[in-house]
Amino acid sequence: AARGSANHGAKGGARPGDYALFVAARAAREAARAAAILSGRYHLIASNFPFLSSAKQCEALRKHCQKRHPSSKANLAVAMLERSLEFCYQKGLCAVVMPELWLTQSSYKNFRSALIRTTPIPVLATLGPLAFEAIPINSVSAMLMILSHNAQGPSVLDDSLLIDPGDHIRGLEAQGEPGPFEKAEALMGGRIWSANQAKQLGNLDCRVSLKPIGSGDFLELSASSYFGLATGDLPRMRFCFWEFPDVPDEWEMFHGGVRAIGGFRGSSRPDAHYGGMSWLLRWSGGKGPIEDSARNFKRGLAALGKRGVIARRMGKITTALYMGDKFILNSVVIIPNDENLLPAIWCYCASPEYSSELDSFSKGLQASSKAMIEVPFDKAKWSGEAQKAYPFGLPEPFSDDPTQWIFHGHPCGSVIWDDSRKRTAKGPSRVDNIVLQVAMARLLGYKWPAERNAGMALAQEQREMALSSKELDRFASPDGVVCVPAVRGEAAADVRLREILAAAYGEAWSVDVEARLLMESRFTGKSLENWLRDGFFTQHCKLFQKRPFIWQVWDGRGDGFSALVNYHKFDHKLLEALIYKYLGDWIARQKHDYEEGVEGAWDRWYAADAMKKRLEQILEGEAPLDIFVRWKPLELQPIGWNPDIGDGVRLNLRPFATAPGVGRKGSGLMRDDPEVDWDVDKGQETEPSPWHHLHKGARVNDHHLTLAEKKAARG
Repeated sequence: AARGSANHGAKGGARPGDYALFVAARAAREAARAAAILSGRYHLIASNFPFLSSAKQCEALRKHCQKRHPSSKANLAVAMLERSLEFCYQKGLCAVVMPELWLTQSSYKNFRSALIRTTPIPVLATLGPLAFEAIPINSVSAMLMILSHNAQGPSVLDDSLLIDPGDHIRGLEAQGEPGPFEKAEALMGGRIWSANQAKQLGNLDCRVSLKPIGSGDFLELSASSYFGLATGDLPRMRFCFWEFPDVPDEWEMFHGGVRAIGGFRGSSRPDAHYGGMSWLLRWSGGKGPIEDSARNFKRGLAALGKRGVIARRMGKITTALYMGDKFILNSVVIIPNDENLLPAIWCYCASPEYSSELDSFSKGLQASSKAMIEVPFDKAKWSGEAQKAYPFGLPEPFSDDPTQWIFHGHPCGSVIWDDSRKRTAKGPSRVDNIVLQVAMARLLGYKWPAERNAGMALAQEQREMALSSKELDRFASPDGVVCVPAVRGEAAADVRLREILAAAYGEAWSVDVEARLLMESRFTGKSLENWLRDGFFTQHCKLFQKRPFIWQVWDGRGDGFSALVNYHKFDHKLLEALIYKYLGDWIARQKHDYEEGVEGAWDRWYAADAMKKRLEQILEGEAPLDIFVRWKPLELQPIGWNPDIGDGVRLNLRPFATAPGVGRKGSGLMRDDPEVDWDVDKGQETEPSPWHHLHKGARVNDHHLTLAEKKAARG
């Protein structure tokens, strides 16, 4: 185009407007070419349609789909499938890559019904997530399909059957395979399923399923389902319960989806009776911040106070018993219409059969609330299973998982489901990789909600175990500080830890048990001191979901100063004590040892003195070692090290994790990088937000304020 403009004209110069005319002419040619393509008819159309929901379409495209494709408008790919069939000759083929969701979601019921009646589908293959090598994310669930066009396409409105009643859909299923190569192998060598196409019209909402559908009534006849509530600002409204010493008045228990905590064998299991009990919600009576930030914050309240089943509806379906608390958006609660049916519904929902049926009926990555109960439910069968499994009724809450608020708090005690007696029972002393974590928490003075709340619903054995945990309170540090080396006349941390473990195990305690605990914590052949120095904090952050309530600060040396601190007690006064009493005593000892000629004393003295200066900077709180809370105005921002527990571990941790580092990058003065993300939170602040003008609505946490700014605002 540039050459054409430059060479235009007798004298070599382009006249004004030539380039615009050239562009217009080229656009006209392309438009004519597109019109010719779109007016043609074809024997084969092959395409990978764009997976674009109506919510993400521009206004013009959304209006066009609403007008031209009312039954397939919910996703551009489905609308383009309908349009492509119009391009085909009689018995022409469409070979397409599509999102799976149109096979089952209720919003495509009319389109699905018309397509099944009018258009033969000889081949169908479901791929599930992670089907594309170029898109290695678990957010696109795809399928492959070939359709044979009839004279009348899926827009036919009457109920006539235009396909041959004997037509079958042949297909393969590869959604369970982990990646694109495995899915390709499954397509080449997997079992071929066959389903009569016309009979798909008899399925609920005309859903397409290659596998036979289970017998019996549907679950929706015996139960109701509810979406969880939205918070609008999850990092502000939802905290882990261990971020507080006790549940504050404005916060309430918040049931989340059941999931396993990676790498810890003693944590939540998908097959456990109870799980997902890690969170608190900043509810404030349904007023204030949550009312301002979330439109759907009251959704799901009809389920409160009732017992049922809670299911995580994203990815792999995991379930747990529900006790009537508020619950999160990514979960669905199923409440039986007759509470006597709860054991039967639980047995069904906890079984692989439920997941299989749900997968057949709801192909989307995130099943809708309604879809969770639109599955076959054989009431007689599952009532019989429930009678065999729970002749004395379902168990009351119990768990040996310290990330659950119902945890009993005992380091090695256990409460189990005794399948032979069909009751909960006290189990043998545990020797797993969370025993040391729980013992350290107790040594620092932490107690679990089940220990503090006498009215919490718990199994009898769980309550008894929680009461027995009080016997270990005598070992707790009065001020919430335990130093790894011996300082101020106090025993070293490993000595104190060994004492509380011996009391917890009683006569069962031995050197072999200690060795087993270290082996389970991946410190085979090492000592408790090694684990405390090098393993505790990393494992603590991992177990407690990157929200550590025990902080480990150190000077960067393997033989230097290291202290474990209870975050709940870590105020201005305790930081002063840590600097001038504990660390001060250590520095004095290293200075003395240096004067006595002890090897390495100078290096330890130098490292501890550098740590002392950094801690003093945090105590003062000058930027960039300040605390910033994005939802608080300038006059309410903390001055110096005066953290508000209600702001959460994540924001209060920043000065310690961003101080000039002594260890791993990103760890600051902490023993390891807690991997906390405090840069920018998802979502946009509303206009009244105190920092909306500065960050243009972005939820920025990594902002710094000087002491002068804060003091001026306070004044």
